[in-house]
Amino acid sequence: MSLSKPLYSTILHKLGYSLDQEGILNRFMREGDAWKSHLENTKQWIVDFSKDYQNSSIALFGTGWFLDIPIDYLLQQCKTVYAVDVVHPPQIVHKYKNHSNLVFVEADVTGGLIYTIYDLLYGSRKNEQVDFSTLSIPEFIFPYDVHAVVSCNILNQLNILLCDAITGSHMYKHTDCSHLQKNIQKKHLSFLQKYSYCLISDWVQTTYGDDTNDMTHKNLVVVEPPKHETHVEWSWKFDSCGSYEENKNVEFVVRAFSHS
Repeated sequence: MSLSKPLYSTILHKLGYSLDQEGILNRFMREGDAWKSHLENTKQWIVDFSKDYQNSSIALFGTGWFLDIPIDYLLQQCKTVYAVDVVHPPQIVHKYKNHSNLVFVEADVTGGLIYTIYDLLYGSRKNEQVDFSTLSIPEFIFPYDVHAVVSCNILNQLNILLCDAITGSHMYKHTDCSHLQKNIQKKHLSFLQKYSYCLISDWVQTTYGDDTNDMTHKNLVVVEPPKHETHVEWSWKFDSCGSYEENKNVEFVVRAFSHS
């Protein structure tokens, strides 16, 4: 779905995408070295995957601030690098404006679901009662020919702001978004599997307070993982300030997969 730039910006702002992106950078600056190993592990996994695609075209989904993307390496190795996100930080676009083989692509990887949710909550369909467990998830089609794709730490995030907006509305505040979450994640995996791909995502969240024996665990990805021999896991401390879960520490278990 093609939307005018002002409407697209309005929708993203209303659903919290711009603030979320700023929040990621602020948290990164606050957490410091706690994120270092996770970011380096992510970059190295992408580097190892991309070695088979030198002088080729590659698409990176969820690029944001390039915190976990080995962008300089990829620009040297690849013919064309497509950086794909729902919105790109202006500072990043400006920084890399002179790199002719880097193409910034603004895209809704859910295939237009962002607009659908906006329309149901705030637009022409806002008085329409919808069962979100049966909501059709659009097919995402990438408009460029690429040899490989990388999904970088977004699989578990694709549904979060949409579900927050739904349950934050008066009409849908008691809605169970678990079916929507699962369907969004299944659709993204289905898209990736059309290509040679690399997938990295937070998979499990662990939350605990001062007493580390008092822990809770939550699955962030609710679909079956790809069945590949090439995969690894690591954990990282996401939040130690109690700002994500009140007065709690939050750690994530990451799973990374690659398939050529």
